Amino acid sequence: HGAADAFVDGYKPKPGTGAWAILVALEQLTAEQGPYGGGTFEIDTIKDVVKARGLCNVTMVSHRGEKCGWDGNKTLVQHDLIARQKNSFRGAHGLTGIKDEFNITEKGRVL
Repeated sequence: HGAADAFVDGYKPKPGTGAWAILVALEQLTAEQGPYGGGTFEIDTIKDVVKARGLCNVTMVSHRGEKCGWDGNKTLVQHDLIARQKNSFRGAHGLTGIKDEFNITEKGRVL
């Protein structure tokens, strides 16, 4: 894999954006966890790392439905740079269950 191979479809997140911050945070978390970790992380863990390490130029938390840096996760999933495990489900009283988890893909590691 070369860096050029990873972004064949032309999409590469710009440094400081929410998508870039999510990708970097997942790469760092995975590296810190080591080879025997599960490699998946909950939304809150990713957001905490992004905030603590100053990876994003915009807020990762939506305020009153406004767009935020976290919205970049959808684009990363579309381009197969990260994967999402849907653990939550919508019940009669809103979102229930454990939180969704994310992991970086082989394609995403080439950042």
